[in-house]
Amino acid sequence: MIKNGGGLALLRLIGWNGAVLAALILVCEIVFGYWFWGDPLDGLNIFRGVTWRYDANNLYARDEPVIYRRDKWGFRGQYGEPADIGVLIVGGSTTDQRFITEGETWPDVFSQCLDKNGVSLPVANGGVTGQSTQGFLADMDLWFSRIPNLKPKFMMAYLGINDIWAKSETHKYKNNPREFNEQRVVTSQWSVLYQRMKMHSAMYRLYRTVKGAWIAWKAGLAYQTGGAGDERAADVMARKMTAARAVTILRDGPKLRAMEKQVEANYGGELVYYRRNLLTFVEKVRATGTEPLLVTQTWANFGFDGDRLYGDAFQYALQNTFNDVTRQTCAAENLPCIDLAADISFRPGDTIDAVHTTPRGARRVGDYICKKFLALIK
Repeated sequence: MIKNGGGLALLRLIGWNGAVLAALILVCEIVFGYWFWGDPLDGLNIFRGVTWRYDANNLYARDEPVIYRRDKWGFRGQYGEPADIGVLIVGGSTTDQRFITEGETWPDVFSQCLDKNGVSLPVANGGVTGQSTQGFLADMDLWFSRIPNLKPKFMMAYLGINDIWAKSETHKYKNNPREFNEQRVVTSQWSVLYQRMKMHSAMYRLYRTVKGAWIAWKAGLAYQTGGAGDERAADVMARKMTAARAVTILRDGPKLRAMEKQVEANYGGELVYYRRNLLTFVEKVRATGTEPLLVTQTWANFGFDGDRLYGDAFQYALQNTFNDVTRQTCAAENLPCIDLAADISFRPGDTIDAVHTTPRGARRVGDYICKKFLALIK
């Protein structure tokens, strides 16, 4: 039993130790935090300075873990310093390629192809899950403009899918790199303030670093290749794609024309919004002395066999209508456009779902874009 004097002494000891600890934390925050100086990307909520390991064997056949890495500027890829970047690629999750390892994403394949062809244009992957053209505009103001010496020769946008839903409330948040942290939507001003305070804090960065290292260590020890009998996502998608070939219509027939008219009627506001954002994006990129380059996207749940369209005809009509806006913008603005959607039909094994590729699909996309890009810059 502690007497009153001993109890007071213990409380004083706890108080003094608490005060010293608080003072040390305060000093650390002032010296190492970003409250008054330091981080040029202050408040940005995208992932930066992270290295993660994933088990992707439930998605596609892979014996090794996926290594996902973003540098301190928020980019994937091996490009050197920001001043060295020749091609900055923007896009959504189909560009970020969260579940494809370093060196195998389509921007990586594109970069490797340029190297093999003697073209010195280091490539940085600035894809952010969920972003549409509205997000690209915010990125330019809140992200790219704050990276020292960043002035790429080209800014390539792999776009058109997320813009279908860009006017929804969820995507409005996803298009703000200060409010959307790629894991959840921040829905209140207090949540936004809380996120920014964490980005300032040195102690939070230490916690995040230690936690990330612990997670990565556990992932390395507990890495699993999937249970016997589990069907991988790529295999499920391959089966669906094979079955889709049984349903066909004429590529330029009346049924498809009727669907496209329905899209124009139902998505008129979204199409206007997309066109306006594209024009603004082109204008802003050119104003920085960089050349914009647009790349259309396609889906795996439809494709072409000669003059026949197979699979989800309405999804094709929907995406192709948005891709037409991209094509029209390229023509009107006299800018380079790589029309991947017109030439590529995904094959079984290329994707894990309707839009996200496996490494094999990423290689097809990267090689195709490289081939077209090389022809454009000759």
